[in-house]
Amino acid sequence: MQRRVNLYADELQRAGGTPVHIRVGLNSGEVVVRSIGSDLHMDYTAVGQTTHLAARMEQMAKESLILMEEALADPEATGTSHRPLLLAYLAEAHLLAGRRDDAVAVARRALDLSHRQKERGSEAWVLRLLGEIAAHADPPNVESAEGHYTQALARADELGMRPVRAHCHLGLGKLFHRTGDRPKTAEHLTIAATMYREMGMGFWLEKAEAELGSLLGTHSKLR
Repeated sequence: MQRRVNLYADELQRAGGTPVHIRVGLNSGEVVVRSIGSDLHMDYTAVGQTTHLAARMEQMAKESLILMEEALADPEATGTSHRPLLLAYLAEAHLLAGRRDDAVAVARRALDLSHRQKERGSEAWVLRLLGEIAAHADPPNVESAEGHYTQALARADELGMRPVRAHCHLGLGKLFHRTGDRPKTAEHLTIAATMYREMGMGFWLEKAEAELGSLLGTHSKLR
């Protein structure tokens, strides 16, 4: 969502429009979903302490920054103590904010939790995220990134998690593009683009095709 808004904001800026920013607050827990209102105005919405906390986090958030730390600061109270994917989302937010050390620490917590709880699907997502973190190092940690992507691919293949597999191929393609390995870059980006097209994941298909086009020096679209 943040990426899409940033792309839209850039387009508006180039066209001389008004800058666009959003704030996001994320929380997890039980809610009550129901219709609220009167005959004159009716809303179908979620209410409760969980949504109130998310709303307060959104109000406190700085522009273009996702605040999940508050929900995870008291895991027992917010029901996040046993949810590795929520930790993975926080780790990814740290990575996007440029806080790589924090991203690594939280992602490792998420991986340990997924192991202890035998959540193999969560493990696949977190391994892929650890590959992303290693790939975004400067310079990229190629061995670590490739190792984590490969582990994530193996786990995702066992579980039939095609989106994770496609994301891993995209990550590997971008990694090898940075290291100058053109054959491996083309191989992984082509697989990723094909899978995204088959799954109807247009946003990610655009990214894979743009990366492949950059490799080939053209605007590439797989048919």
